[in-house]
Amino acid sequence: FEEVNFIPGELSMKKSRGTTTVQWLNRNFKEYHDDIAYLSTVSFVHPDKESDANFQHRPFNAPEHFSVVENISGEKGIEQGRHVDPEETVEKAREFAEKYPEKRKIVHFTPPHLPFLTSEHVEEHDYDTYEQYLREGYSWDDLRKEYRETLEYTLEHVEELVEELEGKTIVTGDHGEAHNEYFVKDHPHSIYIKPLVNVPWLEAEED
Repeated sequence: FEEVNFIPGELSMKKSRGTTTVQWLNRNFKEYHDDIAYLSTVSFVHPDKESDANFQHRPFNAPEHFSVVENISGEKGIEQGRHVDPEETVEKAREFAEKYPEKRKIVHFTPPHLPFLTSEHVEEHDYDTYEQYLREGYSWDDLRKEYRETLEYTLEHVEELVEELEGKTIVTGDHGEAHNEYFVKDHPHSIYIKPLVNVPWLEAEED
């Protein structure tokens, strides 16, 4: 993140309380937060359904924790292996900010989560696991490059939003990603290695 980031601000590292989105949600938002509005691109944060959480320690029912919850993933939710493009997320976030000016806001982008947006094959194949990429001949160096380029692409759109939002803005992640460090890939539940718990914390400069 430090190498590719171009958004002005003070960058430090924080330790995430989870290695998956649901674990991060459960450990950070235990109470009801009347002052938070959540714009989500992931199926785990939805106004009409509780996350199924699978093997993760317990599900998360977003309306029990946030005063406003909107989900824009539609049929492109993460369970289908698709993203809401960051450009679309920014457009929706602008509308969201206008609707709830008095609230603190969480805007949850999906990338750089798989599948990689910059991959030349991403429209042709549903590569939503590392195993699929590796079977198609990608090396771990290739995959780290794809991840980096997806992050760069996403930050271009995050920058637009940061410049437009009023007040203090933080750019961070709910968890990290492992690319074969300690023979771990992706972000397994409760595997507490540095690539999964060390996340960037960028306090963006205010105008």
